Amino acid sequence: MILQLPNITLNQKFVNDSSSYFKEISPSLSESPEFPLVLTIDYDGTLSWAPFPKSEKIVSSVAFTPFSYKDGRIGIGRIPMYTYKFDIAVSENSLTTAFHIGDGRYGFSMGNGTNDGFLPEIIGMGSSEIDAGLYFIGRAGNSLKSDIPLIIIDGRNSADEELTNRPILGITSANYHHYKLLIDQKGNIGIGKKPEIYKVEVDGEISAKDFIIQGISIANIVHEQQKEIDELRDKIKALSRQK
Repeated sequence: MILQLPNITLNQKFVNDSSSYFKEISPSLSESPEFPLVLTIDYDGTLSWAPFPKSEKIVSSVAFTPFSYKDGRIGIGRIPMYTYKFDIAVSENSLTTAFHIGDGRYGFSMGNGTNDGFLPEIIGMGSSEIDAGLYFIGRAGNSLKSDIPLIIIDGRNSADEELTNRPILGITSANYHHYKLLIDQKGNIGIGKKPEIYKVEVDGEISAKDFIIQGISIANIVHEQQKEIDELRDKIKALSRQK
């Protein structure tokens, strides 16, 4: 029989009057071990594998451990679910940061953003360029032509089907009742307002060099009719002075 056990090396700290040092110690294993084994230490400090007392009952506590490892997958707060390689347990109805990278003040974090259910929340807090918060960067691996966008925001329902009941994307500034930009489930775009009728609706002025409507340049039309436009403007001004 070939015995296969993990090689375990421990570091034991020794302290004397002048200094301290670490010494590596390896537990010994008998030639014919009886499983299961436990790691024991004798009065003289010798480590060894010993048979587990038959009068004791082995109780698995893996399900309750705050940190677990299974089949190459890591779980914090529970055994990793499904096929997740890294899984952090976060409760509902609890405003909680589950994951954070940073210095404690600035950084990137993810967690539950509400005390009422579960709202996935991503937060970026930064103090650079200048005091930037959160960057989304997609970097292509080549310069080949492609029709696939580098960054995709995909809204769908729980059946992985097209949304029909709510907008897909909104951009706001601390006001969920007024969006600076809104893309609804029909693909209509609202800038400063909710799109209601047209493909693009804007609450405010639009500045552009030209508008092309069914292949016709509005700028060219204005240029060709500029003389008539100027004459009409002068007539309107004259009528206003007469009043």
